[in-house]
Amino acid sequence: MDFDLFALIIIVLGVCVALPVLIVWIIAMYKNRGLEAKVRLISTAIEKKPDVNIDELLADLKSKPQLPVGRMLLNRLLAGSICTLAGIAAAYMGSFDEPALQLLGLLCLSIGIGFLINYFVGKAAFKKGELN
Repeated sequence: MDFDLFALIIIVLGVCVALPVLIVWIIAMYKNRGLEAKVRLISTAIEKKPDVNIDELLADLKSKPQLPVGRMLLNRLLAGSICTLAGIAAAYMGSFDEPALQLLGLLCLSIGIGFLINYFVGKAAFKKGELN
């Protein structure tokens, strides 16, 4: 095998150094923006109404709004459809000459089928009234 050492080093540095640093930076920026938004909201509430209860306001901010069940089910249907189709395509392309691609396709296919099963079970439970 003919390895290009420079390309190998660049790939290793990119995957092992740059990618984790980028991920941590993006997560930190996301959390920082959320914190800044909360501070702006609390300061605006205090300016408009000085006798506001800050503990209740913080408790309201901490409670995350839930997705409606219908939206959650549609997201699972979308993810299941995409993963299933990508898995079928990759497994088909991998069946010719690349066993690793075939394995990746089968993995995507199984994840997609799992999402689709979850969608249909959730839909049946929603119709029965078991989900809110």
